[in-house]
This record gives sequence, structure tokens and C-alpha cells, in this order.
Amino acid sequence: MADSISIKTENNIYKKFTDTNFSSPKKYLQNAYGRVIHYYTDKDISEKERRKRIYKTSAIAATVIGTLALIGTVRKGKIGIDNVGKIKERSNKFNLLNYVSNAISNIINIKDDYWDKFIRNEKLKKIPGFGIFEKIGDWITNLYKTTVKSSLKGKYTEAYNDVIKAGGEKIANLQNYGDFYSEVDKITQSGLHQKGNRVTDKLFNKSFFSRFIGGSIADKKIAEAFPERFSSVQIDEKWSDGLKSAVEKFNSQREKTYNILAPKMRDINCGSAPTDLLTIIISMLGLTTSALNAPTKEERKSIYTNLGIPLIVTLLSTMFGTMKAFSGAKSLIFGLATGQAASKIAKFIDKSLSKDKTEQADY
Repeated sequence: MADSISIKTENNIYKKFTDTNFSSPKKYLQNAYGRVIHYYTDKDISEKERRKRIYKTSAIAATVIGTLALIGTVRKGKIGIDNVGKIKERSNKFNLLNYVSNAISNIINIKDDYWDKFIRNEKLKKIPGFGIFEKIGDWITNLYKTTVKSSLKGKYTEAYNDVIKAGGEKIANLQNYGDFYSEVDKITQSGLHQKGNRVTDKLFNKSFFSRFIGGSIADKKIAEAFPERFSSVQIDEKWSDGLKSAVEKFNSQREKTYNILAPKMRDINCGSAPTDLLTIIISMLGLTTSALNAPTKEERKSIYTNLGIPLIVTLLSTMFGTMKAFSGAKSLIFGLATGQAASKIAKFIDKSLSKDKTEQADY
């Protein structure tokens, strides 16, 4: 009788008990409870440790990038020429901070000049499609110039108008903002692009190291080109008190504007705008490559979140700070604020993604 009884395995409700998977505790519990059970094993712990290492590495990388960007931004707020076109006298005393600042300044300007030479090379331009680099470089450079020009216009123009209202329209070296900006731009442009006298021309010689840490190579290329007309407007004792006061304020404001505008135009005309854009592109390619080589989807998300967000924000904030002519303390505060905000946003997003993953696993 028993031989005549056949059981269809596909309809056998007991089959799942006989097919229990003992290959791992997770599989066994999943089979027993009929759903995924969230628990920690040695493997899970190792994954957590690996994620922590990613976070630490990302934080360190973002900090380094942010610090270098801040140094570069603050550095761009200073220039080695004063408002009468002379190179500032430097103390003979050992000053490590000055040497480091000079080295950073020269590294940036040398890099920019080499790239500018590269994209404008006449032989390379004959290669089909190569001209796009020069076009993009000119576009981003003009964008930088336009933004810097508009950022510094307000207070200068206000001080200039006050002098005119006080009766100073006939003062010899009184320049409106448009003329002042155009002359600074023209002088830095011509001074940094003289054939045979560019930043990277005749760069490596016996005096290279002393020049490299002793001052800004780019400043020395343009210092002699600045005329004395950028010096303060001389006050005539015959003027009215109102005009004297207005001219004093104008002199102060023009000096402040000059000390910000001159180094900005030096760096822009040296080629900082295209290399800033290039830095972002290379950084994003590096980030993408790192994420694509991550072993799991979760680690890719972690890299994009913990490193990508601070990286992008830092680089973009540096470009924005340069274009808006931030300098000195403003650059430092702006960079720190955006860096902190980016880090907090990255941590919040990563925690949210991790929380969602945990909740899904529990069900």
C-alpha cells in the first residue's frame, strides 16, 4: 500500500524543513523565522571597522584638501609690491612663515604659467580639437575677471563720487574705478606675458632656490611696470576741509582695493582660473575612480558622501572666494565655515543612508 502512495515534492509542505540551510547562522535564522534577521557576526564587525577606516581616510583627505585650499586663498590676499610700484623690503631675519608663503605662492604661479603656455602652444594647436582648452581657459578667466571687477567696485566708486561731489573733478591722478581696474589688469597681463620674461622663463638656474623662497617670482615680473600714479593723491592745503576729507577717504579706499585687486589680477593673468577648473575636474575623476574601485555598493556611497561632499564644497568655495575677491581673514572664515558645513552635511547624509539600510534589513 505504501508503495502505491506517491508524494509530489512541489506540493510537499514539509520540504522546507528538510531543506533547511545550515551553511551560515544567518541563513538558518532566515529559514526558521521566514524573514531576514539583523544581527552582528565577525564579518559584520569587520565591515564596520572597514567603514570606519574609510571615514577616517575621507576626513583626513578632506582636511588636507581644505587646508591647502585655505592656504592658497589666504595667500592670494597678499602681494609683494606696494602702492608706488616698488618691491617691499624684506627683513633679513629668518622667518619660516614667509619662506613657506613664498614657496606656496611660487608653486601656484609656476603651475599656472606652465599650463597657460601649454594650452597656447602654436604647434599643439594644430592638433584637431586641442583649441578647446584655450577657449575654455579664456572663458573661465573672463568669468573670474568680471566677477572680481564687480566685487570691488562698490566702495571704490562711492569714495570716488564723494571726491567729485566735494569739487575734486580736476584732480590729476584721480581715477574712476573702470580706468583703475583696466590699468591694473593691463599692467599685470603685459608684465606676466612678456616673451622671455614669464614666470617660468629661465626659471631653473643657480639662484633658483633663493628666489623660490625669497619672494614672489611673479611679483618681481610686474613690480617695475606699476607707475607711481597708484600712489596716494596729494592733498593741497588750499582745498576745502570737505574735499580734504573726501580725498583722504579715497586714498584709503583705493589702497585697500589695490591691495586686493593687484594680487588677484596677478594670479588670474598668470593663469589661475583654468588650473582651478582643472583641479576640480581631476579631483572629481580621482573621486569617481576611487568609488568605482570600492568592493561594495555601500562603500561607494560612503566615499561619495564622506569625501565627495567636502571635496566639492571646498573646491567650489575656494573658486567662489577668489572670484568674489575675498582675502585674509574673510577667506579663512569663509573657508572654515563652508568646510564645517560640508562635513556636517556629509555625516548627516551618511547616517541617514546607514539608518535606512538598517531598517530595511530588520524587515
